[in-house]
Amino acid sequence: MCRPGCAARASRVQARVLSARTGVPLELHQPTVERMRAHYDKRGMELNAARLRMATLPATAEVGALLGAHRAVVVPEALLSGRPAL
Repeated sequence: MCRPGCAARASRVQARVLSARTGVPLELHQPTVERMRAHYDKRGMELNAARLRMATLPATAEVGALLGAHRAVVVPEALLSGRPAL
């Protein structure tokens, strides 16, 4: 599965490989950006470029949410054609 943000470097590589193999470009997923903006605004933190990379997903991805171990961290899970991306 492609879960941007979990292992930041590994997932960026994974997303690039997925994009290259499927021919689907990566793009900033706006619903995820808005969710992240609300999360960081509530905490008084900046939504910077490094954090926005977590919202860079395959253009055709459907995004669900998985709750992290502390139930405070939302991790996007990218799906392609209804199946986990990797």
